[in-house]
Amino acid sequence: MVGNISLYAVTGERLHTVYIGEVPEYIKGAFFQRLKKKLPRSKNTTPMPSI
Repeated sequence: MVGNISLYAVTGERLHTVYIGEVPEYIKGAFFQRLKKKLPRSKNTTPMPSI
């Protein structure tokens, strides 16, 4: 199972990307919880460009 979080500027420039990989599991809950945890961290640590 794989997933990624990518944040882009209005201009289309990629600002930040996080890739997550896990072994397959019957219950996808653990993977999605880990992905959801990384989203706010990615938003808070990525410098947003001034427009």
